Parts: sequence; C-alpha cells; structure tokens
Amino acid sequence: SNLKVNSGCPFCGIHPLKGNNHSYKEAYDHFIPKGVYPFNAINFKNLAPMCHECNSTYKLTKKPIYKNDSNNIDPLQREKVRSYSFYPYSNKQPELTFKLELKSDKIDKLIPKEIELIIESKGNEEQVESWKRVFGLDERYKALLCSPSAGKAWINSIIDGYNSAVAQGSSLTRKQYYESQLIDAKHNLISEIGFLKGVFLESCDEKGLFRNLD
Repeated sequence: SNLKVNSGCPFCGIHPLKGNNHSYKEAYDHFIPKGVYPFNAINFKNLAPMCHECNSTYKLTKKPIYKNDSNNIDPLQREKVRSYSFYPYSNKQPELTFKLELKSDKIDKLIPKEIELIIESKGNEEQVESWKRVFGLDERYKALLCSPSAGKAWINSIIDGYNSAVAQGSSLTRKQYYESQLIDAKHNLISEIGFLKGVFLESCDEKGLFRNLD
C-alpha cells in the first residue's frame, strides 16, 4: 500500500486537522526545537501544523535531526549521531510503503507485540526512522490496530456488512464483498486511516478471518 500524506495531520495520518469551517486551529510546532535552535524561532519554514497528539504528547522537544534525541553537538562527533529527517515543507512527498503481518488470529485479544509493522521508503531509510522515533509511530499505530474502535471494528464491519447484504438478496460472494471494502480502504488513505486499514484487512484475510462468511 503506497501512501502520500495529503490531508489530515501530515505527521501521523491518524487525526484530522481543523479546516476552514473551524474557528480554532491546531498550534504550529517548531519542527526544529526553538529552545535548542533559537534562531529558528521565527523561521516560518520551521513552523508546521500538526495534531495535538503529535505536538503535545509525542514530539515535544525531540530533535528530528539527531538520533535518540542526542545533545552531542561536538563538531568532531556529531556526524555519528546526526540523522536525516523528512522536511515538512519539501516540494517532494515521500513514497511510503506499509507492510503488516499479524502473528495471531485472535483479533479480540490482539496485543501490539503480535503485530509486525514495517514502513519503508526507498532511499529515505534514516528519514523514516527519525519520523517513527519523534512521533512514536510504532506504538501509536499498533495501539490503534488493537483498539476496539479500529482493528476489531473494521473486521466486524465487514462481517456484519456482508451478512446484511446477503440477507437483503445480494449475490456478492465473500471474496467480492471483502475486495470492495479493501478497495474503499485504500481509496481513503488518510480520511479513513486507509493506509493502516488496508494492510490490516489483507493480513486478516491471510489469517482466514473472512473464510466463513460464504
């Protein structure tokens, strides 16, 4: 599943940002912390809109361009701890690929360690690692998939939707109904968290969770 972040929070893709019809807006974050780099405090290209969860819970004063948020700025040593990071105002959006494998078919009791989630972007390996570290993406994405309002709800939505369609005389097979829902998820990559939902549903299908619908 390829993702181009073009709506909602551009840093996590989970939470939407307030739009033109809201009287309030999310705070702008100093992407490079102003406390460490004071000359960037009024650099407008260092101010990025992000959701409250990204800004106030996960990022805080983390430094995107230093591995493990290191404070080592010794010019003779810093190359060992410096890291590339995605630039919020870049004219080129990264091509991201999400891969997911479930280690259990017990969706009702799914826990984060039973999820293998890989995010790839060719030529941007350091940028991806910085992005995941700064915004806690591994933890947040896996927690979302284990949530009753996401992973479990997505599965039940397909099962209930298919059974309802059959009860109303639909001639769709299980496979056809599942594939229509998968297409819909991948079409709504951000607005419906489709970048996670799509690969999650594919992994559930590989586990045989939709096998008994026919």
